[in-house]
Amino acid sequence: MYLIPKENCSKKMVFFDRSGEEILWARVIDMNETIPFEPPGPLDDFFAAYPEAEKNDTIISFINSYDPRKWKEVSTDLNRTSSLVYLVADRDVFRELMFMEQKGNISWVKTFNELQVAVDKEQALRIAAKEMNSSVSPVDVHIVFRDSQPFWVVTYITGPAATTFYIDTGNGKVYYYLMDAGVDGSGEPSYNVPGFGGMLTLVAFAVSLRMTRKTGGK
Repeated sequence: MYLIPKENCSKKMVFFDRSGEEILWARVIDMNETIPFEPPGPLDDFFAAYPEAEKNDTIISFINSYDPRKWKEVSTDLNRTSSLVYLVADRDVFRELMFMEQKGNISWVKTFNELQVAVDKEQALRIAAKEMNSSVSPVDVHIVFRDSQPFWVVTYITGPAATTFYIDTGNGKVYYYLMDAGVDGSGEPSYNVPGFGGMLTLVAFAVSLRMTRKTGGK
């Protein structure tokens, strides 16, 4: 951000602010001077949040090989003591790496690419779009695992509601849940996921959602 004085002056101030939370540096420069700025890379905050990732050979190899441009963290329990983190490299082939993080320790590192499954990303998007019956575009696409079985996760936002489809990568079978205002007694969302268990339940978004098994038309 550049601060330019009201009156005729020979100097101006420039400072770099991160997300409105922290000023990293400030300088006084000439009025006709600019400071070239290179936007931060998509993984700059990732390594700040997970410094242990730089010591993990699988994670570093994935980043160096596929240059992921997106990452996300999802809390896996109500106390937020552990998180599932995934990195997405979505180019000619959709690839993803995910790992479990708890108290700074990284475990359960797993990789995925769409060439391994029968239903690829484009097929999953077509299936989800047909189910939505709407022109709205998805806001998020990634993979989660139920035990060892990967599922596509395709999320849409329509008004105040979120609709997320879990699509079996083997046969294209669809599951979905809709945003719900109900929470459990603790004031936190309930993660009741009929028909699913294990890791898939853990990675439900930390919002107030209810997931139901698709049994027919909406």
